[in-house]
Amino acid sequence: MDYRYAGAYSKETMARAVGKDVVISTKNSVEIAKMIKGMSIEKAKARLQLVIELKKAVPYTRFNDDVAHKKAIGGPGRFPQKTAKEILKILESAEINAQFKGLDTTSMVIQHICAHKAARPWKHGRQGRRKAKRTHFEIILAEVQGTKEPKKENKQNKKEDKQKIKESKSIGKVKSEKEAKIAEKKEVKETKLDEKKETKEMENQESKQKSVSPKTQEEKQ
Repeated sequence: MDYRYAGAYSKETMARAVGKDVVISTKNSVEIAKMIKGMSIEKAKARLQLVIELKKAVPYTRFNDDVAHKKAIGGPGRFPQKTAKEILKILESAEINAQFKGLDTTSMVIQHICAHKAARPWKHGRQGRRKAKRTHFEIILAEVQGTKEPKKENKQNKKEDKQKIKESKSIGKVKSEKEAKIAEKKEVKETKLDEKKETKEMENQESKQKSVSPKTQEEKQ
């Protein structure tokens, strides 16, 4: 019987993979699906690897009864290593399918991801009265022009532009202050030169008056 995916699918721009009857917890799968939905392939793989290495927990937003608080995520969370390993395998399978189709995996994001309950058979042996955990997990990758990571670059570029504008404004202020100081100095120099000229003219006039002989003064009288 063919498996029916829950999400929309286009053969030209999408690739998909499914894990049927995977021996993982459905609740953990739902929380991991929430965490990596919308991420690029590389980012999702890196995030799952951090969970496997016990470096960063998965935030639990739905199935969080009696779940301990994790400082790194600022809320309830866990490290479902087994579930993360299986989901990482399914993600890598979807990536290989995309490469086989000739799609650009660097520009692909997880458009659709979900977990469904599968058949839960009875266990054997000493745990005969317990049911096994089974989950159907599906991933659909879509080719997108811009992923979420370039958006961060755009934010960084905006911050850099703002810093440059601030720097240019501060430089402009410094320049204007310098220009104002230079203009003031020029004005002071010009006023001093004018004063010197006036004093020289007064001295010349006084010297001319003194140089006039008394004969000329008598003749004038």
